[in-house]
Amino acid sequence: YTLTCSGSGAPYLDVKWTTDSNTTEIEPVTSNTTAEADHRISSTIKIGNISLEHLGTWTCKIFNKNFNNSVTKTYALQYAYRVSVQQFPALDYYTSNTEDTEFQWVLQGWPLEQVTLECENVSSTVTRNESGYITFIPPRIVFTLVLRNEDVATCILKDGE
Repeated sequence: YTLTCSGSGAPYLDVKWTTDSNTTEIEPVTSNTTAEADHRISSTIKIGNISLEHLGTWTCKIFNKNFNNSVTKTYALQYAYRVSVQQFPALDYYTSNTEDTEFQWVLQGWPLEQVTLECENVSSTVTRNESGYITFIPPRIVFTLVLRNEDVATCILKDGE
């Protein structure tokens, strides 16, 4: 992935890149700045094998060393993957035994922070397992509900408010 910026102005131009991501030690991130004779300057950052650690705001600031005038160009690197339900309980599932029954909903995509599972009429709570944020691409979460005996529940998956 390549980020570029360029500008022109009076002599003595310089470039400074800043980022709010944790990429100062992540490889490979390479940068190249070229000052041209006609008072132009350009700068490029190349990110090989972009990862979640590279996400965030990247800002290029071109400034005049003598007059402290500057212009900035900002990139927002974000990961987006359509949120989808990968697994859900059958709508007509019913058991007449006296043991607990576990139901799972598996969702994948990004972002998933806003996704909730709300259940009514249940004595147990819904658990949310986010370990798949780290181990799967695209990230995934698992909601689990355990019904006791012959409990009946109405559950709704919500994507945001």
